[in-house]
Amino acid sequence: MGASGARGQLTEDTMRWFIHRFLVQPGHCYHHAFVAVTPTATFQRPPTLEMFMASPGSETLPLRLASTSPRRRQLLAQIGVSFSVVPVVVPEVCASDETPAAYAQRIALAKARAGAASDDAVLVLGADTDVVVDGKVLGKPADPAQALAMLERLSGRTHEVYSAVAMVGPGGREAVRLAISYVTFRPTTDAERHAYLATGEGVDKAGGYAIQGLGAIFIAHLVGSYSGVMGLPLYETALLLREFGVDVLNRVTH
Repeated sequence: MGASGARGQLTEDTMRWFIHRFLVQPGHCYHHAFVAVTPTATFQRPPTLEMFMASPGSETLPLRLASTSPRRRQLLAQIGVSFSVVPVVVPEVCASDETPAAYAQRIALAKARAGAASDDAVLVLGADTDVVVDGKVLGKPADPAQALAMLERLSGRTHEVYSAVAMVGPGGREAVRLAISYVTFRPTTDAERHAYLATGEGVDKAGGYAIQGLGAIFIAHLVGSYSGVMGLPLYETALLLREFGVDVLNRVTH
């Protein structure tokens, strides 16, 4: 077959080479889980070439962010896509038999579904971020005493941050992706924890701290997604957008 006839076509060997060369390099440790959700099934799958190729048909659909979080608005704006905000209210209660991964994905998808409930001709993005210690979701502190207890529990140890992002589109199409990060706090003193609490920064944050603020001085090491810990994993978000036909690099607003 001539060069013109082969244009746009990829052989199975070529795809295997691409995945091995760019996605599964030996010696690299990956902390991203790829999850696809349909109305009838949930299944795990590895990253494939089509994840990086925008599918046609969704380029003109408006994008909505189902969150009033200023951090998520900041992060989504950072990658240059145009969007509007739709406030949603979703109960955030982890069931006793629910894993942190399942919980984060369920809440993210529930938010996206809630944002799409009144309009089927849009793309709606939902997200959820949870700090996890010893398999338990900490949530947001209910009061100063709980915030101090959380900071003390995080002191001098590594915890996980599960950050899920979900998309709902026309016709009930849905997909979810999950980033898992590992954050190590240096040992903190009681005086430091009280001083940080007095700033008010961690009051409305999962785990009682903000990585993008003063809370960063406690973080000795991070493995995973900084934006995911902040509230919206941009790597997974961009893949999700492209899967729904939104090419971030060709839809920038600046």
